[in-house]
Amino acid sequence: MIFPSDQQASQKHSDHRAASVASLYALIATIWILAIELLLPRISESIGISTNMLELLGHVSFVALPAILLFFLLQKQQQKTAQLLATTEEQLFLLKQFYELPFVGMAITSPQTRQWLQMNERFCQILGYSKEELLQLNWMAITHPDDLDTSERLVEQMQKGERDFYEVEKRYIRKDQQIIHVRVNVSCQRNAQGTINLYFATVEDITEQVRRSEEIKTLSRLYRVISNINQAIVRHTTQEQVFKDACDIAVCDGKFRMAWIGLLQPDGQLNPVASAGESGNYLEYLNISLSDSNSTGPTVTALRQGHHVVCNDICNDPNVILWRERALALDYQASAAFPLLVNGKIRGAFSLYSNQVGFFDAPELELLDEVASDIAFAIHLIDAEQASRETMRSLEESQSKLLLAMEAANLSMWDVDLDTGHASVSDNYYTQLGFEPQSFPVTLDWWYSRMHPEERGQCRISMQIQLTEKRHRVGLEYRFQHNDGSWHWIAGTGTVVDRNAKGEATRLVGVNMDITSRINMDLQHQRDAERANGLLALATAESTLEEKELLQFGLDLAEKLTESNIGFLHFVNEDQQSIELVTWSTTTQKHCQAVFDQHYPLDKAGIWADCCAQRKPVICNDYQAAEDTKGLPQGHFPLNKFISVPTTDNDKVRLIMGVGNRASPYTQHEVDSVQLIANDLWRIVRRRRAESALVENLKEQLALNTKLDDAHNQLVQSEKLAAIGQLAAGVAHELNNPIGFVHSNFGAMERYVTDLLDIIEAYQALETQMGMNCPQSAEIDAIIKAKDYAYIRSDLPQLINESKEGLSRVRRIVQDLKDFSRTGESSWEWADLHSGLDSTLNILWNELKYKCTVNKKYGDLPEIFCLASQLNQVFMNLLVNAGHAIEKKGEITIQTGVTDQRVWVEISDTGKGIPPEHLTKIFDPFFTTKPVGQGTGLGLSLSYSIMQRHRGSLTVRSKVGVGSTFRVELPIKPDHAAAKTPKEEQYE
Repeated sequence: MIFPSDQQASQKHSDHRAASVASLYALIATIWILAIELLLPRISESIGISTNMLELLGHVSFVALPAILLFFLLQKQQQKTAQLLATTEEQLFLLKQFYELPFVGMAITSPQTRQWLQMNERFCQILGYSKEELLQLNWMAITHPDDLDTSERLVEQMQKGERDFYEVEKRYIRKDQQIIHVRVNVSCQRNAQGTINLYFATVEDITEQVRRSEEIKTLSRLYRVISNINQAIVRHTTQEQVFKDACDIAVCDGKFRMAWIGLLQPDGQLNPVASAGESGNYLEYLNISLSDSNSTGPTVTALRQGHHVVCNDICNDPNVILWRERALALDYQASAAFPLLVNGKIRGAFSLYSNQVGFFDAPELELLDEVASDIAFAIHLIDAEQASRETMRSLEESQSKLLLAMEAANLSMWDVDLDTGHASVSDNYYTQLGFEPQSFPVTLDWWYSRMHPEERGQCRISMQIQLTEKRHRVGLEYRFQHNDGSWHWIAGTGTVVDRNAKGEATRLVGVNMDITSRINMDLQHQRDAERANGLLALATAESTLEEKELLQFGLDLAEKLTESNIGFLHFVNEDQQSIELVTWSTTTQKHCQAVFDQHYPLDKAGIWADCCAQRKPVICNDYQAAEDTKGLPQGHFPLNKFISVPTTDNDKVRLIMGVGNRASPYTQHEVDSVQLIANDLWRIVRRRRAESALVENLKEQLALNTKLDDAHNQLVQSEKLAAIGQLAAGVAHELNNPIGFVHSNFGAMERYVTDLLDIIEAYQALETQMGMNCPQSAEIDAIIKAKDYAYIRSDLPQLINESKEGLSRVRRIVQDLKDFSRTGESSWEWADLHSGLDSTLNILWNELKYKCTVNKKYGDLPEIFCLASQLNQVFMNLLVNAGHAIEKKGEITIQTGVTDQRVWVEISDTGKGIPPEHLTKIFDPFFTTKPVGQGTGLGLSLSYSIMQRHRGSLTVRSKVGVGSTFRVELPIKPDHAAAKTPKEEQYE
């Protein structure tokens, strides 16, 4: 590879040398010519040679001497040039070696065509193309379509000069159409004008990292399912409860579309007993029977084969034709069935469904097998009490068979003479311990010397006790040092075959078995059980501890499970640049005297915080040898090893948890334990905070809804009253017309009747004068007597007067109704309060007159500027309440007056009074002491609102058993500034 900059430097160097030689040559030539011209005449005279001859020699020497000098200079220049070329070739060789590094792909791209110009072999391997093929492509052709916009945007920023470098994670499509995840770093070379000449890119294949990250998410999800199902098994004692919770957990925590459990009946039929998720009527049409040879679905196949069966593509799997249509309707794309094996017997099946094709991969199935095993174990636990005696008997038989098998299997046999301590052993005794067969004699002393010091004395005592008790069989478990220095667990079982006359054992024959793997497995199971119990304890503590206490509990639990001596827990702030120390473990707080900041930036933290940037756990088993060990405050525990794990949520790290100073190196098991606890803690904290925020929001919404309801009901009540007033005014207006013309007609009729009576009296006078000479006189007298004319003559004027008085009273009532309603008065005007009180009393008089005596004590009131119809509504509410307060007979007193440019009206009653505890509530909307159906609780609330609108006040005095007085105060002409009367001033 030749770079233009190197060529230009070489050319400039050569030009510089040439210019130097030319300058030197010119100087020498000038000096030489001067010497010839000045010295030749004298030399020619002294040596006797002609001047021409000497001049010729001078000119020849002038040509020869510079030529010789130039030759030496050029020779030296060639040597330096050769050295420069050698150095350049070495640099190019090193650059090419770096360019061809096998662990990262490198490429050079044209900014104009975006095609590859050069690439290394690793780059070709990553993409699966040859160099020739890639030279015909550009980077857009192999970029995943979903990532093109991001790449285009970054390149455009570089072209605009906004950046000279970028790093991005994206997807490429290989030649074999396989999608890979890569991390791409791109930089550019610009010319003097700032235009990009070339792009330089490095490409790192991170597909495996992405895959592992997805695997961790899957494992975390399934570990949560396992943990929660185990908790359900511990909590419940019936199969129904366990099965229901298991299905709910699988759907909720495992993110499955549907889950169901079926139990196998004696006739071979599988009956569903529990389910969760989107099932519709899917289970109703299932007919799974081992006796039906036509059943070929995953569940029946799993029952027949005794292991899980997967259908990762329901749409195209021929074994699910009978259920395909219903499954796809419920968005089932993949399914898996797991037999529930209890003591080797299939008791049922656990079936799961996903809405993703190819969902069930190997890690998923491995953990789901464990879930099925846990469910089967729950069945076993529930059945165990019923079959405890049979289980114990079976266990004893198994132990006896195991002992016989060990004696007959010739496993590392030994035969020891207890008197001499010498032993004869089989060849595999040596090989079991890593030695060559029969490479040295075995004795009891050698056996004890190779035993772990912690077990040596105990084994001596145990052996002595077993032999003293004259046991026939002797057994020990101990750690024995292997030839490679490691410690192996050995189970030794021996049988006493010889005894002396005293009955003491003199010879033991037995076998040894290396049980290291079993012990390690038991230890692993024990640690798994401790972790499961710890997670269960954490789930239990969730309901009883506050956030701070729960975080402390979780951190102490992580420290205990990992056998560590320190622990720390940090929250990562929203900016992802700073952290907050939440707590140290209890042990750390007891012994650590460090002074620390509660909040500090991440860049001040040590390598334990690298898990935040790397988004993955960090394990350090040699802290002292590590670089960048800052971040520990003065007085902190000496740190020798640690692990720290991040918990992410919505693509942000939310929490960092770490433990340290374990005696032995940290392994993945400790990382998983801390990660599970950290994830659980963040899940709990996030849920609690979300619930708290939801509760606060709900309280605010309820308060707002209450205010809206109050305002709405007051508005409705006000509109009702306005509608009633408008209706009353309309009725009054319509009644006024007929009352007017009836009253007018009665006046005319009165005059007509008077005139008729006068005419009749005139006829009677004429009859009296004429005597009996009128032939119709007798007939007229008969009619007068029959119609009782005398009574009519006296009663008719009285009837007319009474009718006119009745019409007048109706007219007054209509006028009062009209004055009360004041229809059309939506603007403020001057009004007489006494007129409003009188009209309101007339409207209510029918309700009050039977039990109330109304006393009016009116003062001299001026007219006030107000909304008269609304004030009439206030008076009506107060008078109605006063009437309701009087149960049998009582008095209502209305007093008025003027004080300090404010008029006042007091309405008092002699009713039952208001209890003190109700005085502060009577103006609240919907508060009422009346029976259900007799009051809305809005009258006084609406009245109070009207008084506020008028910049007035409404107060009350009351005494139980004596009565109540409501006082209304109003300004004569209110200003329309906002009223600021405290509610407490209403009460006395």
